[in-house]
Amino acid sequence: MKASFATTPDEGRTASPDRNEYDLNMSYAFDGDLKGFSILNRWSYQESKGERDGVQVRLRLQYDFQLL
Repeated sequence: MKASFATTPDEGRTASPDRNEYDLNMSYAFDGDLKGFSILNRWSYQESKGERDGVQVRLRLQYDFQLL
């Protein structure tokens, strides 16, 4: 699990909303007949003051194999 917090200036040329982000990654690699197959699940929540919050969910399926 990872969390990041950003505080930026409220005024001037570099002013932008403050943002916080929380990430959770979970992965699993199979054994036996499914050896080489793995799953990665990624969840992210972005919290922004003054803007709309966002959520991302990703699922990655991967299979490692040899061509020769």
